[in-house]
Amino acid sequence: MQQKFWINVREKPAFLVAMMRELAGSDSQIMFEGNLSKCNFSNIEQLPITGEIHVCDSASENIVLPLTKNNIKPILKQVLPEGRVVHKINHIQIQKRNEIQLMVGDNFHNECISVGSMVSLEFLSILKKNGIIRKIQTDTEAKAKYLWFNT
Repeated sequence: MQQKFWINVREKPAFLVAMMRELAGSDSQIMFEGNLSKCNFSNIEQLPITGEIHVCDSASENIVLPLTKNNIKPILKQVLPEGRVVHKINHIQIQKRNEIQLMVGDNFHNECISVGSMVSLEFLSILKKNGIIRKIQTDTEAKAKYLWFNT
């Protein structure tokens, strides 16, 4: 993924909902990684043949789901309760047209949220105006600020 913008998020669930709505389509997928033990994704349309949560190791599971407009509500019904999306789910990715367009890492750590070229600055500016986002940085600005980019 070529990061276009790095995002500092204030309202994490609201940001995820907005990004899911913005990127949903027949050519989109969403991946969750973390503790998914309380999630049941069996009602999701167009599930892969298995539709199962895959265990990565004893503390981590992952699943890839089709991200269509019809699947947004059932997916959110599983990941939002009890603050799961922030406290139990460590990583989230949304892929559209075979390109990653959203990466959220380390439970929404402010240095680990980036978007790709299909997410416009205009859309992000609306989220900032509405208080969902604190700060938007270009890839160049983020690299200049954080030394770990330059190593």
